[in-house]
Amino acid sequence: QKEHWNNVPIYLRKSDYRNLWEMKMDYTRNLYNMTLASPSIYRIKEVADMSLVSEVITKRISSRMKDKGCPVKVESTWVKFPEEFFTHSISSVTKDFDPQWESYILEILKELSESGATEQEVKNAKSVLVESYGREQKESLDFWKVQIINRFIYGQDMYTKYSEYINNSTVESVNRVLCDYL
Repeated sequence: QKEHWNNVPIYLRKSDYRNLWEMKMDYTRNLYNMTLASPSIYRIKEVADMSLVSEVITKRISSRMKDKGCPVKVESTWVKFPEEFFTHSISSVTKDFDPQWESYILEILKELSESGATEQEVKNAKSVLVESYGREQKESLDFWKVQIINRFIYGQDMYTKYSEYINNSTVESVNRVLCDYL
């Protein structure tokens, strides 16, 4: 799904506990969004592989678009109802309109689907995911809510072996999932 809005007025809102201020920005902005979605099974091995794929896609798109002077935000989400899907939402808010934005993203995705992730990209993705997994266990109540939901609603133990599955994933398995997804 692709969306694009030109010359959108942007407002800044600030508030404290008593007041709300709103100010219209001097310049309009251009908003771009592209969403990818693909069916994906929600089981521990697939979650580990898709997490690695997501990290690779996010880093590759973010760095390449930043190099082109067009920073983007990439978010991924599991959609579990009514069917299991994995989505990526790629968005950008810019001052200047760039008609090539969409083609830049599609070019990066095509390159990823044809040549896959590099060994270094997969290694970096593994370290980011294992580190954030450990940090979330200590710092995030949402982490534990998700674990409880997975265990008791979906019947999935996404806790005990997640790091093991991440570390045991290979470049080949990540590229197979990446190719299937894209």
